Amino acid sequence: MATTNIIASEDIFMDEGDPDTHMTDGDKIHVKKRDYDALVKFSLSSLPSGASISAATLYLYCDEQRGTDVGKVYETTDSWSEASVTWNTAPAAGTYKGDFTSGTGWKSLSITSFVVAQFAGDGTASFRIKPEGIGDAWDGQRYYDSEQGSNKPYLAITYTVPINAIFFGCNF
Repeated sequence: MATTNIIASEDIFMDEGDPDTHMTDGDKIHVKKRDYDALVKFSLSSLPSGASISAATLYLYCDEQRGTDVGKVYETTDSWSEASVTWNTAPAAGTYKGDFTSGTGWKSLSITSFVVAQFAGDGTASFRIKPEGIGDAWDGQRYYDSEQGSNKPYLAITYTVPINAIFFGCNF
């Protein structure tokens, strides 16, 4: 059994109040009630072919918490690019996966079944993170993105690789 951490390949936030503008904040992604959603994408191509995933956990580092709003994590499609996505071109939120906890520091969420399906499919896992929608207009969380020097978003994946039936030239 092995565990690997895969850093996000792309991440960005979008502003519904400015739906045609490509947003950037250097090294942060925002999820706030004022209609800020985030997208995070992971390439699973570094996993060995034939790997059997037993656990996958999404980690994002929250450096700012305003109010009690937390990020709600959803599956989404991979049909977006950090270089050009806007609110109007972003893929819709799919199946709800769970909530991050309130407060600053590392936030984590088990997302094993989705990562297993994506590894067997196109080899890429994308998430849309939306605000809970309570509190005032600026309530929410801000996370470090993949351009941050430390505490980048990552997937922690535990997996095994099947042993071939051929051992030292003998068939078993």
